[in-house]
Amino acid sequence: MRQAFGWRAVIGYISPSHGLCADVQLKKSAPEGVVFNRATMHGPLGFSPEGVRVMLDQIEQATKMVALSGVDVIIQIGMPIGFLDGIGTDRKIIEIMEKASGVPCTTQITAVVQALRYLEISKVIIVTSYFKEQANQIFYKFMEDSGFEVVTGTDLGIDWHNAPDTSPYAYYRPSKSLYKQFPQAQGILIAGGNTLTDDVIEPLETDLGVPVITQTSAALWQVFKMVEVKQPIPGLGRLLNAL
Repeated sequence: MRQAFGWRAVIGYISPSHGLCADVQLKKSAPEGVVFNRATMHGPLGFSPEGVRVMLDQIEQATKMVALSGVDVIIQIGMPIGFLDGIGTDRKIIEIMEKASGVPCTTQITAVVQALRYLEISKVIIVTSYFKEQANQIFYKFMEDSGFEVVTGTDLGIDWHNAPDTSPYAYYRPSKSLYKQFPQAQGILIAGGNTLTDDVIEPLETDLGVPVITQTSAALWQVFKMVEVKQPIPGLGRLLNAL
């Protein structure tokens, strides 16, 4: 079967059951010969820490399921899972996944941290969509403990049940406005969850002159590096042009 599809790489990912936008964005950006295979976790049950936590116990089984298809790497999609218990949460998840699958693994929040470091962004503006205050404060502290200065941040207050209907350009004006207020920022991170965010990367980079990453662009960059697929992906900004 590898001769017909996935002959370049098969990338596994485990994601929340509501993560339909991740499916769309990951798969539409795959270069020729690269395929994605998904296993789902039930959740989140809301974006409180308790609502997200229900998925932690499902990671091992979901990883085993997606590994059955013969994947080369696996990434855990859904940023709040990886920062829920503060710094080190993602490393614990990676250990569970690698033990369950026997292949290299990573998480989406790990990818975000490494992508920001790669682009030499230490002062960052963060735009989220529906994490709400409690989750955002945990997120900001995780980022600060990872060595970043969160210059400012905002949450768009999107109803996460309706998030897939949100235009990517809902992120454009808030991101631009924050950068104009805080020009010392070296880049922008858009953590849009189950929304289509990637189409806004290049317009923001062009208009503001600073790098912009999303949780999906970071995930793509990370897994393509792990499988040594070095083909630049057009339309996704500086990060995916640097493979």
